[in-house]
Amino acid sequence: MHLQAWLNHQVKAKRTKGSSKNPKQEYVYKAFNDFFNYEKRLKKVGINHKDVTIEEKKMAMVAERVNKREEVE
Repeated sequence: MHLQAWLNHQVKAKRTKGSSKNPKQEYVYKAFNDFFNYEKRLKKVGINHKDVTIEEKKMAMVAERVNKREEVE
C-alpha cells in the first residue's frame, strides 16, 4: 500500500519553472507514457507488443474492470 501511495505522489509531482519573480508550476509527468514505459516493461518480461492477441487484450480489459469495481466497494 505504501508503494501505491508513493507512486501516486510521484505522478502528481510538480516542478517550478520560470524566474523567482514569475514562478509557474508544471507537472513533471504530462502523460502516462512519460511516467511508465509500457513497451519497455513488455520487453523486460519477454512479451512483444505485437504478439499480444485480441483475445488477450479483451481479457485484460475485463480484468481491469473487475479490479476497478473491487476498489470502489
